[in-house]
Amino acid sequence: MIGRLLVACLAVAALAAPGMAVEPETCTTCHTDESRLKSLFVPPKTGGGEGEG
Repeated sequence: MIGRLLVACLAVAALAAPGMAVEPETCTTCHTDESRLKSLFVPPKTGGGEGEG
């Protein structure tokens, strides 16, 4: 019983390890990436109707 539990824990750890090796994205990574910020920005629609000018 304990042997199976140990094997299961080791299998989970082995599968999770590669994901932990990748450098995580941080706030600074996203907020300083100009192309990423531009892709998130949607300019407001201007009506171009009465009262302009």
